[in-house]
Amino acid sequence: MRQILCAIAMSVISATVEADEGGKKNTPRQIDISVTESGFQPQKVNVKKGEEVTLAFTRKTDKTCAKEVVVETSARDKVRKKLPLGEVVPITVTFDKSGEARYVCGMDMVSGVVFVAQ
Repeated sequence: MRQILCAIAMSVISATVEADEGGKKNTPRQIDISVTESGFQPQKVNVKKGEEVTLAFTRKTDKTCAKEVVVETSARDKVRKKLPLGEVVPITVTFDKSGEARYVCGMDMVSGVVFVAQ
């Protein structure tokens, strides 16, 4: 009887551990980008191809035309978001191709670059 109870307990523990490990999701790496009078800071960021990242934009001044941001997620796709003063605006993205992708203001006057490495 004791062996049966031990086997049941081990089975329950094993199933619980497997469920916990299977249910975990990696949190994307966050890259903070400020919008200042000088533009986007940092102006260049590095990511790995296939890595899920969150570009977290915060506009810190009214003395800029960058009151919205456009992030090139691929050659054809872009994400456009308003940048309210003092609020963090997260954009979570995975870059599937190596090379360069841009983030720009709505008028394409202020920009930064995402370098996507293999």
